[in-house]
Amino acid sequence: MTLLANSQRWHELHALLALAVPLAVAQVGQMAMAVTTGVQLGHLNSLALAAGGLGASITSVLVLVSQGVLAGIQPIIAQARGRADARTQEAYAGALWASLALALLASLLIMPLLMNLSPLLESLGVARDIAGLTAMYCRSFAWGVPAILVYAPLRYYLAALEQIRVILLLAFAGAAFNALLGGLLIFGTGHWAGLGVAGGGLALSITWWCMLLALAGYIVRHRRLPQAPLPGWSALRHGMREVFAVGWPIGGLYAAEIGLVTLATVQIARFSPVELGAHLICMNIVNIIFMAPLALSQAATIRVATFIGLNQPRAARRSGWTALLLASLFMMLAGLIVTWQQPRIVALFLQRDDENFAAILDLSRSLFFILALYFVFDGIQTVATGALRGLRDTRAPMLICLGGYWGLAFPVGLFLAQGLNWGAAGFWSGYSLGLAAVAILLTRRWHHLTHHLTSRCSGIPLHVTAGSL
Repeated sequence: MTLLANSQRWHELHALLALAVPLAVAQVGQMAMAVTTGVQLGHLNSLALAAGGLGASITSVLVLVSQGVLAGIQPIIAQARGRADARTQEAYAGALWASLALALLASLLIMPLLMNLSPLLESLGVARDIAGLTAMYCRSFAWGVPAILVYAPLRYYLAALEQIRVILLLAFAGAAFNALLGGLLIFGTGHWAGLGVAGGGLALSITWWCMLLALAGYIVRHRRLPQAPLPGWSALRHGMREVFAVGWPIGGLYAAEIGLVTLATVQIARFSPVELGAHLICMNIVNIIFMAPLALSQAATIRVATFIGLNQPRAARRSGWTALLLASLFMMLAGLIVTWQQPRIVALFLQRDDENFAAILDLSRSLFFILALYFVFDGIQTVATGALRGLRDTRAPMLICLGGYWGLAFPVGLFLAQGLNWGAAGFWSGYSLGLAAVAILLTRRWHHLTHHLTSRCSGIPLHVTAGSL
């Protein structure tokens, strides 16, 4: 019996990694698009770098929150795939077309906002020259928003079907194409001076449209579309409500996390350039390392939802715990490596002859120790959220995260940073404490819900959610 259990765990570990590794690499490829554009704008001039960075921050918030809502399609598709009955293709069609409709609706809301940012930026006190260039970047980027948001549910759909390879290939092809096109549109060629900052946004827009057309072409050519008729208006509305019900808490969670990081960064910026510099180095490291637990979280969503559809709650429970263990081990290792290589990592972000290098190096030493704990808690809470998402349990995790982020992490971080004069270390300590509480509560919730499911052990309907347990 023990040998069988161990064999099942190893099989599940392999299945999770087979999904998570390509997803993580694909996410790195997509991140490379934004990084490349930022580097190219920085080579234009410092004003372009500032405007492009501000524009990228604004657009990424709107896009990420919308993608979070659209992620509601993933557990729905995976559960239907696991169920594999006469209504599976109909469920595919309902969820896919509904999420595409939501993507277009979100685009109609976001595009006018990005097209008319100048007055808002100036009213917020942004310098007029930066506000003007930022508005130019956002206007050119806005044309790509429909492509980005329509691409998202197609990507989630294929991932739920465990068709990952094309997503991986397109991510890197897109990164390479964007780098070439961005260089042309930003800097120009020959007698043409290029478009400057607007060229960076336009290059991203064109790249996303090309990626969307390529992905849609793959789906049609390889007959990955649902083998069911287009849903009628009534069925489409029902599908939109279903996807939105699962997805809006995911988008809300993303918004809460982005808001916390943004506000904390603003507070730290008031201390000193040294504090802000060390903090931003930490944020860059987190953004890179986070790709691994994020991909593992998506893999856990797919595997858990598939097993729920198969009416195998014990396998779903095993998959979730395997993902949590894997995330814990990976993030502990990442924390050890980051702490060990701290001087080299700081040198990657800052020239050694910079006047603040020694001070930032000294401050980051303590921050990196806190970061090592942060990694573990962040990995656990991220994967636990993904596993619960496989049960379509998204509202309670959102509330838990809201409480941990804004009820604990931010006030404690603010007190430590300002009340006790810990500076950036205070905020990172608050982050870690809040994430630790969230990780514990989400893990307990996962244990409770899956224990309840395994005790029932049969008759699990497709619409099982935390609210029904």
